[in-house]
Amino acid sequence: MAFSESRFLTEIANHPEDRERRLQYAGWLEANREPRAELIRLEEEMRGLPIYGDRYWELKPRRNALRSQCQPDWLAQLKYGTEYEPVFREVPQGWKERWRLLREFVERWHGIPLGDVGRYQEKVQETESQLHRSLPPAVKEWIAFSHELLEAGWFGGVLRDDYWVEDLVEHNNVSLLIQCEGDFYWAVKNEYLSEDDPHVTGYLLDDEGGLDDSFTENGIEAASITDFVFCHVNGCSHGHGGGFRVEVPASEVQEKLDVTFGRSSGFGDFRVYEAPNLFITLHPSEEEETEASLHVEVWKPEAVDTIPKFLWDYLKGGGMFHGVFADHL
Repeated sequence: MAFSESRFLTEIANHPEDRERRLQYAGWLEANREPRAELIRLEEEMRGLPIYGDRYWELKPRRNALRSQCQPDWLAQLKYGTEYEPVFREVPQGWKERWRLLREFVERWHGIPLGDVGRYQEKVQETESQLHRSLPPAVKEWIAFSHELLEAGWFGGVLRDDYWVEDLVEHNNVSLLIQCEGDFYWAVKNEYLSEDDPHVTGYLLDDEGGLDDSFTENGIEAASITDFVFCHVNGCSHGHGGGFRVEVPASEVQEKLDVTFGRSSGFGDFRVYEAPNLFITLHPSEEEETEASLHVEVWKPEAVDTIPKFLWDYLKGGGMFHGVFADHL
């Protein structure tokens, strides 16, 4: 039977996980001298590549350019760039690879086009000149990433607080970020600036000191800069479909999530569970050793029903809610 374009699209809609059907569709488009075939082949090749790898980022600019030339309705039918697709299926240890995952997550979740690592080198060099020191790779990328978001007007939406990179001589550190309230900041101590992805220390405003600029060390906030950024990005990843945060029994919920999703990944102290349009993290509680903070976000309203049913039971004890979950409770 001869296939028409509408038949191909119907078959793809009925069998969304069958990637071979898409390649067959691409072959049909090529036979009809239709340039959309190139996009399908790129999309399907990139789907099989590690997001943190060089090949993925080599193909991405061309893929994005082709997407911009296609009709939104057609892209939605194939779900190319119109759904949140999981990013953190595998989390390597290298600073560059982890930064690539962070950049890709921000682009997919917030819809902010971001380039590869290593951009905004003039800002990095300008900062190093102001600080009179060379900075490690993960700090350089923090500067580049921050300026890319600042230029797009999205820094606060992605990270909430205020970009602040200064040489704080009194504390022997280089600051990274300060809370918008001005009472807490995060920094890297000078002694660790020789490491590629150094740990991050927090500093709390000392109200009893009576000085507006009197801060005291508050301990290690993250084992690395990439862990620190993931924590903040995760904290601001509010989905259009709603979301919630609740305290739950740690081992009980992790076991259920492991069974439900079949796999998870770790980014710092977080366990990450993902599905299309769904982002879930589990983080050890700061208060109770046997408890964990469960954070669930739904990228779009239509995906609310994809939340595992057992999680709804944990909403009854209170927590923080937005979107449909606030309405539901």
